[in-house]
Amino acid sequence: MSSSKKVSLLRCPRPPLALPLLCVAVALSGHPHRAQAESNLGGDLNMIGQMHGGVNAPLYLDGSSSGTHNGVESLTSLRENSHSVVAGLNLGYRPDKHDEFWIRPEAVSGIPFSNATGLAGFPNIDMQKFMTVSPTVYLAQVFYRHTLDLGGAVDPVAGDGMQFGGEVTHQHLNVQVGKMDLLTLFDDNRWGHKSADRFLNWCFMTSCAYDFAADARGYASGLFAEYQWGDWSVRGGRFTLPKLPNQLPLDYQLFQHYGDNLELERRFEAGSVKLLGFHNHMKLATYGAVNGVLAPIPTAADNNNPNLPNPRVERDKYGVGLNGDYSPYPHLGVFGRLMVTSANTETAAFTDADHALALGVVGEGDLWNRPFDNAGLALAINAAGGQRRRYMEAWLPSLLVGDGQQAAGADYYRGRWFGPTPGAAFHYGREVVLETYFLRGITRTTHVTLDVQRVIHPGYNCDRGPVDVLSMRLHTEF
Repeated sequence: MSSSKKVSLLRCPRPPLALPLLCVAVALSGHPHRAQAESNLGGDLNMIGQMHGGVNAPLYLDGSSSGTHNGVESLTSLRENSHSVVAGLNLGYRPDKHDEFWIRPEAVSGIPFSNATGLAGFPNIDMQKFMTVSPTVYLAQVFYRHTLDLGGAVDPVAGDGMQFGGEVTHQHLNVQVGKMDLLTLFDDNRWGHKSADRFLNWCFMTSCAYDFAADARGYASGLFAEYQWGDWSVRGGRFTLPKLPNQLPLDYQLFQHYGDNLELERRFEAGSVKLLGFHNHMKLATYGAVNGVLAPIPTAADNNNPNLPNPRVERDKYGVGLNGDYSPYPHLGVFGRLMVTSANTETAAFTDADHALALGVVGEGDLWNRPFDNAGLALAINAAGGQRRRYMEAWLPSLLVGDGQQAAGADYYRGRWFGPTPGAAFHYGREVVLETYFLRGITRTTHVTLDVQRVIHPGYNCDRGPVDVLSMRLHTEF
């Protein structure tokens, strides 16, 4: 909730607890236009519980007389339960109509399916790469936003989440700097996006082939700018990538290692179309042969060891995609995404997909006289590119998917590797995700969701699955 109030000048705590951005925001309470100053305090709680039954899988040998149905990066063949809890606060301060300061601390806990491996399209949007049962508290976002009006008619802006309401001219420029969530800036979609009131699978909050810059929690630091004129917008930015793929520490050498993003949007009366491109540059291993040898990518423990047969060296990864939404009738919408990326390097920050297609339909509760409800049905198809596919067909595991029995990285060379049976073929298949949900609104800000997902060919293995995931979500906010 937002309210106009005067913020007194406080003494900021000593580093590292001190947040320079917050100090600046509080100090601006002495701004000559403080009568227009606004503050915001909002919060949310999202709880998701999930389970899947037993999964059909081939028998893997481990070099002894025993066997297992699971490789090192497999979705387990056994029945499994999972849960996540995310609580956050949105703290905002606006000294005048053009400037905003936002901070979002979060607390998270949970247990992922199979240590968050075995699926490209993971079934929980709140699941991070590192989850523990004990709550972990961290600073998710902290950024400054400036809006520059450039003329034209005045449009209303609805206050929501981490944005103050107000007005902006039809032609304007937005600039943000700090630590942000890229999925609130790029690849947005009215009907399929990252939120607590839509689908649960990663492939419907964004494209599963979009290797967007982020740490293992989904956030990155950098600079973002958006220029809007009429029904067109262009937005771009440069952001930090992790020091090691899919790990927490970020690399702040933005002129050496970076994720660049550029998006063009055209809006229509009943929808929009976006063209998105990204370019990541960092130290990555390859899914192709190195000196004629196809070798596993390093693990996080191997760091950037240059002496491995498949070392992490300076490499580039590119991708381009289309994203569209359309409302043929009020309160009914369809959406789609298509993205293609280069398949020669390991995943930098998101999930293991090189080509991805997603389609879906969402209906809002006004259609059945319950305005707080909504329901949806969606389909996603993920594919591995040529080099990644050949890598998996050699039973070699990556960080997130791979049914190989032996560990990746340096450990691979300390023992003999076995597939399901010696010399057995890996039967590749596109990973297909089907999801449907029904959201029952208790109030405008509190709701319960029932969700069902089926994943066919999990981890691109035709001999594994399908797997059915049942979910329940409880969300509330203030």
